[in-house]
Amino acid sequence: MAKRRIARIAVIAAIVLAITGGVWRGRVPIGAVLFGFYGAYLDVQKELSFTRKSQRATMAQCLREFAEQHHWLEGTQINKGDPGLPPCVRGLEINGIYIEHDYVALSFGNAFRLMELRAFRPGITGYGTKKLADGFWYYAD
Repeated sequence: MAKRRIARIAVIAAIVLAITGGVWRGRVPIGAVLFGFYGAYLDVQKELSFTRKSQRATMAQCLREFAEQHHWLEGTQINKGDPGLPPCVRGLEINGIYIEHDYVALSFGNAFRLMELRAFRPGITGYGTKKLADGFWYYAD
């Protein structure tokens, strides 16, 4: 909740400064400034939506089952438009699912930022930016 409030305050402050001129008057196009701040705001919102506690166990289990169906074959890649996507991720804005040696990653970043949900093989603790559940991590670059 605190991250969401901070993001909203940052966006509002940027808009107010850009409209009133602030320190950027005549130096930087206002549209470019707003676009940059709004992009950061959207990244935070996407981050928050994928880390809700109610979805963690279900998503981890779904990703592990997907990897089991593909025998944890390293290098397996399923892109977002592929009909082979598991039902639990079809409605999400993702780039794809990638299977590595000891984890399966649900990728939803962009060209400027890598963001993944990683479900590790059963019994592996795992690693990442934020632990969401046992063997299930959020990873951001």
